[in-house]
Amino acid sequence: MLVVGRNGSGKTNLLESLHVGTQGFSPRTRVDGQLVRFGTEEARVAVAGRRAEVPVEVELRLARSGKRATLNGARLRAAEQLRTELATLVFTPDRLALVKGGPAARRAYFDRTLGRISPSRAALPAEYGAAVGQRNAALRRIAGDKVAARIRRESDPLVARIVAGWPRRFDPRRALALGFRGETSFDDIIRVHIDDELSGKIVN
Repeated sequence: MLVVGRNGSGKTNLLESLHVGTQGFSPRTRVDGQLVRFGTEEARVAVAGRRAEVPVEVELRLARSGKRATLNGARLRAAEQLRTELATLVFTPDRLALVKGGPAARRAYFDRTLGRISPSRAALPAEYGAAVGQRNAALRRIAGDKVAARIRRESDPLVARIVAGWPRRFDPRRALALGFRGETSFDDIIRVHIDDELSGKIVN
């Protein structure tokens, strides 16, 4: 579908309404009261369509005191639950920073895109970021700031091919039965690496 019109005719409002009706929140503001027209008590967004030939109907009602949503007539526990049911991502004119800005904003945007396509994996970027932060903090504790400052993000095709061949889920029971023991923290992992690969010495 292509929507055209003069400036100020409401094209961006239409996009925002579709996002609110399918995701339960606005991409422009987190204050739901701003979505209700001044002088009225409530706003309503209704969306109907088909997903894989199955009819889908959504209704979202916003009041200054809260909001409620239904999907195919069934009341949802929270309006934001829509994001796990329907995939929608909006790009508005005020998001030119994604084009003009640094790569971090673009990576975050693509993470959100993948999260919409596969909701079960939406939390992975945050979990990965937390793991990287814990690793860097452990490296500073064990090796110092100068060593930690050497870390750089660099794609390695060889490592990528190796990781691509790894199983999706690891089952450690066999290794544990053979007597292997895993490290319990990043600090332990770094200490073992220093002992095994660097002969126990750190070059600052």
